[in-house]
Amino acid sequence: MESKDLHVLFIPFLAHGHMIPMMETARAFAERGVTVSVITTPANASYFQKTIDRAARTRHFIKLHFVHFPCSEAGLPDGCENTDHVTSPAMPPGFWKAIGMIQTPVERLIEEHRPSCIVSDMCLPWTVDIARKHGIPRLGFGVSSFFSIVAWECVRRYRPHDNVDNDFEKFVVTGLPHRIEMTRSQLPDFLRVRSGFTDFIDRIDRANDMSYGILVNTFYEVEPAYVDYYRESGRKAWTIGPVSFCNQDILDKSERIKKACIDED
Repeated sequence: MESKDLHVLFIPFLAHGHMIPMMETARAFAERGVTVSVITTPANASYFQKTIDRAARTRHFIKLHFVHFPCSEAGLPDGCENTDHVTSPAMPPGFWKAIGMIQTPVERLIEEHRPSCIVSDMCLPWTVDIARKHGIPRLGFGVSSFFSIVAWECVRRYRPHDNVDNDFEKFVVTGLPHRIEMTRSQLPDFLRVRSGFTDFIDRIDRANDMSYGILVNTFYEVEPAYVDYYRESGRKAWTIGPVSFCNQDILDKSERIKKACIDED
């Protein structure tokens, strides 16, 4: 299939640290002749509209599709459409509830536009159900590294932290290519004590295993042992970073979605 015949639909998680590399990846696809579209909310679109407009001037078009973010339905204040707006300890459950509630409108857009492929943030595991239902390949998108993905898998699979006597005794993370030591105090609470968020992380892992593959914002030479470790399990994976290299224009560099706190120089 020619690149011009491909339509790749990107679905970013609504947090700046996730939207920035995904939008840079979407732009890189568009610059290679792929038809690109992005599903987001109106409030979040404003963060990267300037980059999209500049890309359009060079005939690299990125189309936006909008879904309503159900703030009031989830018990959130109006306009709370990004993790930056989650400003109190009581708000995260409502934000995650709202993230789950956009599954139906996202599916309607996918049914309408029938993309060749979906690139979904890993924090949106329900997109794998939509993809499988409609026979569309789904690629999970990772914003950090293969080291973090593999280390996470090994801690959860082998649970070496169960074999120490206290939160500050060191343990070796079982199964990694290198000797990595941690303490139980360095682990998130939901990994030490099962909770609803632990169930959510399980869903992310299952979604990645059910996907066509994953894209990660890293490069092979910086962590070859961990890229190989992941691939040797039979899963497809691509290193596509650093995706920030697509920013050659000074405005792109200084306005990477979220308004910069520094000037262009």
